[in-house]
Amino acid sequence: ALGLRMYLGPSYRSGINVVRADGSRTVAWEPTLGEQGLADAIRFVRDFDGAYNGLIRGALLPCRIETVTLDLLRRTKSAADELDCPIRLHALQGLVELRFIREWHDKTPLTLLSELGLLGPKMLIPHGIYIGGHPDTGIPYNGELELLAQSATSIIHCPLTSIRYANALEHFDRYRRAGVNIALGTDSFPPDLIRGMDYGSNIAKLLTGDKSAGRAADYFRAATLGGAQALGRKDLGRLAAGAKADIIVVDF
Repeated sequence: ALGLRMYLGPSYRSGINVVRADGSRTVAWEPTLGEQGLADAIRFVRDFDGAYNGLIRGALLPCRIETVTLDLLRRTKSAADELDCPIRLHALQGLVELRFIREWHDKTPLTLLSELGLLGPKMLIPHGIYIGGHPDTGIPYNGELELLAQSATSIIHCPLTSIRYANALEHFDRYRRAGVNIALGTDSFPPDLIRGMDYGSNIAKLLTGDKSAGRAADYFRAATLGGAQALGRKDLGRLAAGAKADIIVVDF
């Protein structure tokens, strides 16, 4: 009724992050739940993609890379190709995730996604923080930004969530200059893109020591054109001839 345009689907995973009694971290696995979740997600896309004159579109939303099996990731990619819909997978998000993936597969999360064939214009990666060269990883830079850019994979930059967990993208302008498409996201409460633009711009200045870093105009593009590009939609994110008339007015 409000005219909101949404890409939706049920999230799913094969396991959940847990903390043992001794304080160590692991993942408790229930692979059959992941398989059922993917089946539900596929059914949702088939039932509702294009509903309400195209306002509702389907997407496959596996939860976090360390909570889905490799088989589930492969089947997600196959389903997305068949359904012609985007995939959103939280990855490069935390140091625990990085440790798990290296212990289990002897690879970084981004290398694993590349080898599985998941990188590409239909892949959206919330966060994208912990790549080689990030000071907290202890891993040297290995062309990760070029890989993201050349594969046309988008990252979803969520400044509010990052600062809440005491981490940050290193850094916004570096990713942008490398040609990585950056969409602005929220990930958690409050779902406020304007506040996210403000936080992100200030974080970029703090990290670089450059008052011209993280320009408001570039963050505005991430919040509009970046999201449209991530979804493969040239008719969204702009006021232009041939584009959808998706306009909001914000009272400050």
